Amino acid sequence: MRNCPKCGEVVPNRIKIDDKTYNLQRRKYCLNCSPLNQHNTRRLHINKEPSPYSAKNYTKMTDEQKKSFNKLSHMYTKKRRYLRKKQLVLDNGGKCIKCNYDNNISNLCFHHRDPSTKLFEINSHSIAAKPWDKIKEEANKCDLLCFHCHNDIHYSDGLAWKEWDI
Repeated sequence: MRNCPKCGEVVPNRIKIDDKTYNLQRRKYCLNCSPLNQHNTRRLHINKEPSPYSAKNYTKMTDEQKKSFNKLSHMYTKKRRYLRKKQLVLDNGGKCIKCNYDNNISNLCFHHRDPSTKLFEINSHSIAAKPWDKIKEEANKCDLLCFHCHNDIHYSDGLAWKEWDI
């Protein structure tokens, strides 16, 4: 038998309710702290206050704290976008498949081989927001191209600008 980390009560190994026996051997908390079939899986015994700079406290922040929070948040998002794109580029050869351009990863993009299978564009916003496994799955449907070669594929006749009535 063990004690509940939140209230200290004894947690039984088994309990019988309405002629049905429940095995409670893997349960951390007593039935008072975590009722049966409520799926309470978070840590109930840790009463830690969130950081004053936590997103949960954003409405309570002063204007100066909000500026600091936004600046840090933007910095982390920008870093995450860069690192994820860098990893995707390296996983897909690290250079344009047509002209071998590899000087700057910001000039490389992902071109869907079959647009009908495209679930989302691989750009800086989707790279930062979506789960990594979904991004990798989508990147496997793409070719890595520099922007020049990518535009050559989409405007293969090279005369798209001449169609405009200037």
